[in-house]
Amino acid sequence: MKFLTIALSTLSFFANTAHAELAVKPIAYGVAGNSVFNGNDYCEDIYIQKTGGLWNVANASDESLKDDSYEKLRGCIGFLGREPNTTINAVIFSVATKDICETERRCEVNSNNKLATGCHQIFMKDFYKQSSPRSKGYFSCNSNFAGRRMLGGFDFDAPIKTEALISALESDSIKAAAASIAQSRYSKLLARALQSYSSDCGNCSDELDAIKFLFFHFSRATSAADLETAAFNYLAITGQRQVPNWMTSHLAAGTVEILSNKNEQEWRRKYAAQVQKIIDKKALQTFIQKYETPDPNNWGRVDFDNLVPQMRQRLDKLLAQEQAEANEKTRKQAETAERNRQAETKRIAEWRKSLQLGADTFCGPVIEMRAPMVKIAVRVQLQGFASEMWLKFGEVFPPEYGCRNTNGRLTPY
Repeated sequence: MKFLTIALSTLSFFANTAHAELAVKPIAYGVAGNSVFNGNDYCEDIYIQKTGGLWNVANASDESLKDDSYEKLRGCIGFLGREPNTTINAVIFSVATKDICETERRCEVNSNNKLATGCHQIFMKDFYKQSSPRSKGYFSCNSNFAGRRMLGGFDFDAPIKTEALISALESDSIKAAAASIAQSRYSKLLARALQSYSSDCGNCSDELDAIKFLFFHFSRATSAADLETAAFNYLAITGQRQVPNWMTSHLAAGTVEILSNKNEQEWRRKYAAQVQKIIDKKALQTFIQKYETPDPNNWGRVDFDNLVPQMRQRLDKLLAQEQAEANEKTRKQAETAERNRQAETKRIAEWRKSLQLGADTFCGPVIEMRAPMVKIAVRVQLQGFASEMWLKFGEVFPPEYGCRNTNGRLTPY
């Protein structure tokens, strides 16, 4: 989406009756020092309708935009200021239209400026449609805030008429909606920053982003207790030993030392809980990998009880046991295979002793016997072999083995 953004009139709200006031000021997107945050965490859409010459927030949907008395705005929190920890002081509105108007292909006269009888002699060129009905979509060129040139043409280089949008944002209902947007965005980020965390959140990137945003842009609107909770959650997620400088300036006196002590206790608790869960090889390997190279700046990499040598011994013992069990399994499998081979050899020998005329074999029935030879009627057509074949008794196998040609010899499968 391509938005031209304008801030609304000065607003203020209270995030919490115990918190400081957060003022929302009028600024325009693109103004020097203007910053706006995009994405669902920081923005909301509203619909407005013009009645009696005034714009007001409406209970509508995208379907309503087919009526040109409606517009769709996107409000995002932002601020005017170059410092990275500037407090949020604006809700910046965009006209939420599609990127461009619909286009159409038109024939132009050729380079000789002659009238053409068809498009074969002329080139085609893309044009914005001079009038795109709302039924075709909500485009910048059919917005009520579209910039128009003289004679009614559209200014496609700067399609949104800034002055008209600024005027619309003077509506009391839109001002109230902006305050609501700022309140809801703050409440959502605050809730995410204050919730309890566990390993289930993975790298917890969304939670960490919410905590940082709270300190950088909402600290003045947040109670000291909530800031302390958010700071502790940050340390509990990251494992950092020291409270970051960007936090300390927003925390009450004495809080840093308290947080440092609570942080160490929390990571000792997590360490002890992890030790209790070591019941298999994978857990041992994970523990060793995590703690064998300590990080002096992170509690999450501290082997508080110096258990890595002990865990490595346990792992070595377990691996040796697994190898011994694997070797024993292989030995037993080999013994079983040898017993089966010997039993099969004995069975075939007994079968050969009982061989007689007409008995079926792996390649066909016995049609003649002259010890130590047996003549077989070969029932399988094999290239290079006649329909009959003399074999030694030791070369004849039961019919379940099947018959094949191996380098000019009849052999079983």
